[in-house]
Amino acid sequence: MADERTYGFSRDDATSLVQSISNAEGWYPEIKPRGGGTLRVQVIMAEDLFAAVDTRTDPSYATAKILKVIYPTVTPPFNDLELTNETILIVNRFKHISVDKGTYAKAEFIDGEWQLYAADCSVSIPGSI
Repeated sequence: MADERTYGFSRDDATSLVQSISNAEGWYPEIKPRGGGTLRVQVIMAEDLFAAVDTRTDPSYATAKILKVIYPTVTPPFNDLELTNETILIVNRFKHISVDKGTYAKAEFIDGEWQLYAADCSVSIPGSI
């Protein structure tokens, strides 16, 4: 039975699919898991992800380690996460956003590449410590 993290794919099928797509060359169709939705993961950035030079032709890249649920629950305190040794290559097409190594983030698979759709960030307020 598939777990929640693989969105309808068995764990082996999801891993095989992501590896085969990341090893292929050329144009990629967007992959939709059974039942719709998108392929998403939670990660910790393993490297600094710099802003893109050009959105279309010169994005930046960095690796991230995938987090997985230890004990899935549906009631508080919800899920604990553990860091795995599985890595993905994140593509950043934003020209004004960068993400530091060690930052918690979320990535989804879009048009053949892993892109961030959320990341934790520090808030810098003038005059604050």
